[in-house]
Amino acid sequence: MRRNILGASNTLLVEWTSEDQDMYKNHLRMSREQFFELSSKVKQYIQKQDTNMRECISAHVKLQINLRYLASCW
Repeated sequence: MRRNILGASNTLLVEWTSEDQDMYKNHLRMSREQFFELSSKVKQYIQKQDTNMRECISAHVKLQINLRYLASCW
């Protein structure tokens, strides 16, 4: 429930987008522009719908999580 307030996508990455492009690129292994281009291409495939029980995780956040995981594996 606190993901929207305290999550890395809403705090760290937003801060790095405006202040430190190098940290953003190091974290996701791609620039902000590349991320948004990729996000627009895969959004329709990974986006889910909200239910009565909970809000879904956005396609944007899912992509960030997956890219961070892949960046840390290699």
